[in-house]
Amino acid sequence: GMVFDQRVSGHVFSSLFDAAVRGDPGAKAQAMRDLDTFRQTITGVGAAALFDMPWIFIFLGVLFAIDPLIGMVTTVGAVALLLLALAQEKAMRPSQKEATDAQLKSYAFTEAALRNAEVVRAMGMLPPLGAAWARHRAVSMEQGAETSEKSNLYADIIRALRMGMQVLVVAIG
Repeated sequence: GMVFDQRVSGHVFSSLFDAAVRGDPGAKAQAMRDLDTFRQTITGVGAAALFDMPWIFIFLGVLFAIDPLIGMVTTVGAVALLLLALAQEKAMRPSQKEATDAQLKSYAFTEAALRNAEVVRAMGMLPPLGAAWARHRAVSMEQGAETSEKSNLYADIIRALRMGMQVLVVAIG
């Protein structure tokens, strides 16, 4: 995650300046946004939950038809899982916001630097600007990692609850 980002984003930052100096109108901070979107997509954990939603009620209906006790245990478990998911989202919100804020600062910094690319290049300011930009990204990455750790803790608790429910349902059956 972080090592990959540091390697790739440094090259992206330099290429943005090369393109801006050449007068490429497409050389905006969009490239950094694309990199972040890609990184978030491949590391996202909540995406799969969206696909499970429509099937929950059908699944619960079938379980109640098989055995009301199994249906009841599963319903209580589903409510507990929902509450855990809400608690997870609430716990992650502050560090997620800090990560997003740092990311926006990084984008704004890149946009401002690119608008003055020729001056930045001519005055030899690319290394110090690159270092300042890297600090914004480091904050964003650290907050992202903190958010991920919190998310993983809740994911572990949720997984344990789901496994416990499965064992209980099998025992009842």
